[in-house]
Order: sequence, then structure tokens, then C-alpha cells
Amino acid sequence: MKILRTIHPVGQGAFYTEKFKCENDTQKIIVYDCGAKNKDYQYLTVELSSYFHKKEIIDLLFVSHFDEDHINGIIQLKKWGIKIKTVVVPLIDKKDKWFYVCTGSDSVMEAVIDPKSFFGADNVIEVASVGENPSNENEINIVGEGGDRSLQSGSRISLRNLSQYWVYIPYNFDEDKRRNKLVTELKKNDCFVNAAKTMNCSVEDLLHNDKFIEDNFSIINSIYKEICSDGANRCSLIVYSGPVDSKVVPIRCCFCKPVLWYIYEYRWIGCGCLYLGDTDLNQGRGQKIIRQLKIFLQHCVDEIGTIQLPHHGAKKNFNKLLLAYNNDTKLFFASYGNNNTYGHPSYDVIEQIISSDNIFYGVNENRGSGLVEYIEFS
Repeated sequence: MKILRTIHPVGQGAFYTEKFKCENDTQKIIVYDCGAKNKDYQYLTVELSSYFHKKEIIDLLFVSHFDEDHINGIIQLKKWGIKIKTVVVPLIDKKDKWFYVCTGSDSVMEAVIDPKSFFGADNVIEVASVGENPSNENEINIVGEGGDRSLQSGSRISLRNLSQYWVYIPYNFDEDKRRNKLVTELKKNDCFVNAAKTMNCSVEDLLHNDKFIEDNFSIINSIYKEICSDGANRCSLIVYSGPVDSKVVPIRCCFCKPVLWYIYEYRWIGCGCLYLGDTDLNQGRGQKIIRQLKIFLQHCVDEIGTIQLPHHGAKKNFNKLLLAYNNDTKLFFASYGNNNTYGHPSYDVIEQIISSDNIFYGVNENRGSGLVEYIEFS
């Protein structure tokens, strides 16, 4: 069996695929995120059309979070008749849905309220937020068996006929710092203060009143943009993709880096990949997420050879402890738009990666910047 992992050139966005080519000439396609900023959307559609055939099937789609630049490519795929069998999304508590609905676009609203309809998927798997004791079970959940369901963070997900080779492990780090900050600001807003007095309730109670939220959507959205102008992550689904047990099934992996059309550079790295979405690795006391994640992945951390830099390589989302997740050479990649005004990727982050004998690779909207990794089961 062979695997082609592709980091697609879509500019300021995210579109990553893993294609399994099995011995019986069948294939499986797994996607992690599919979107781009509006100004780079044209590059995304070009990439989608060059990768997918009409009416092709995506066996498994992982969505890190519900920001526009991570999900808006789904609209185009649905127009082309691309079928999604199963979508895996972060589970959002009902009492918190107001926040995601009011701080996003119409597409974000639809994806949060009814993910099955928005993604057009046969099945929806919702991953619960990381608790004190996330799942670490050896049992593998086979996609497509059991229909819609919720799973604990740390559960193992695989596709039928691949379960003895490859596994996906999602972790939902639901960060509530921005949500709490927005509530604090709303408590100062005259509209909300007066409404709470009139209805003899608290501002928090108003936020669980669907009719009130619908009527005051624009106010919440405008305040949110003032305090979160950088579009930082909401909840982010981190996903490990890698072998079930490399000690049992030997694997070799290399990546090719297209410097020019006819020149390629080859390097050997581990075959596991860590997709980080827009996660802020510095969340929590004592850098909680970065330390928690390494503990959660201790059984497979040595397999990680490729790591997505969170939030397009932003400095404030990066933590240098990520460099020492294992002692092997690792490739860090960032997806970003050439003309972005956010400072992505951070040169400070790149310097830390290179100076620690790891590899940095930047993928933008230029067709030649895409990255392909080849993995083969011996």
C-alpha cells in the first residue's frame, strides 16, 4: 500500500489530503480542512479542480474549526458532486453555539448549526473537548459503522481495510478565553444591560435566548471583531495521522520538495503527521496544551515527522516545546498567502525551526510550492 500526503498551495487557507492506494487498485481519500481567504479563493478552486474528479468520494473529512478559510471550499465541492462519506468536527456545547454563530459568516453559521447538511456527509462524528482523562483506548472506531456519533478526544479512528495499518487520533482543544472576553464586553453594552434589566435576567441568560441572539447578531459580531481582529482560533481539532504500529509494519517515508520543475530535494523523515489547525499552543496555565498533547501522544510521538505550524505560522500560536516532541528531524510547514498582512509565517518561528536542525517549508498560492510526501508499506 502507498500513501500520498499533499499540502496543497491555496494561499491563506488550509487544504491537506492523504490518498491511500491499496493493492486491489482501490483508493481512499482523507482531507483535513478545505478553505481559503476570499482573496485567495481562486487558488483553492484551481487546486480542487486539479485534484478531484467530478463525483469523486472523500472517505473522511476532518475539520479543525469553523472559520471561513478552513471550510468554504466545501461549497465548491458540493457543486461538483463530490461526495463526503464522513465528516469529523469539534463538538460544540449547545450553550456555546451562540458564540460561533454570531462571530462567523453565513457559512460558519450553517456549519455550526447543522454540520451534516452543510458538509453533505452521510455521517457526522463530533469529538468532545479534551477533559482531564481523554480516551486512550486501543479500540479503533471504524468510520461508517454506527452512523452519527460523538467520540472522546483521543479516540482512534480508521477506515475499513486500513485499520491494521493507519489510524487518526483527534483532540478537541476548546479554548474559552475569547468567549469569556466577549461576554465581558457584552456586559458593558447598553443594549444587553438594558435588555437584561427589562427581562429580569443576566447577560449570560440572554445569550441562550435564540430569539434575542437572532435580533442582536450584528451587535455581537461587531464587538467580537473589535476584540479579536486577528481572527484567532475558536476551537481547533488537532489530528494525529500515522501508522498503527510501525514495529509490526515497517514503513519508509520521504518527501519531495519541488524547487524547480525539474529539480527535487529528497529527505527521509518519520511518516506520521500532526495537523494543528489554528490551535494556540500557549493556552492554559503552564503551557497546558503543548504539554498535555505530548503526554496524550506518547505512544506515537516518535512516529511524527511532519507538523503543521498552527495558525499559518503565527508567532503567538507557536511554542518551542513542539521542536522537541521527538529527537528526529521533523518537517514543519506553514500555509500562507504571499500578500497576507498578518506577518505569517513568523520569521522568529522559522529561525527556531531551522536552528534546531529541523526543516521548514512554506506553502503559498504558487503552484510550484505544494509539498508531496510519499509513504510506502514495505
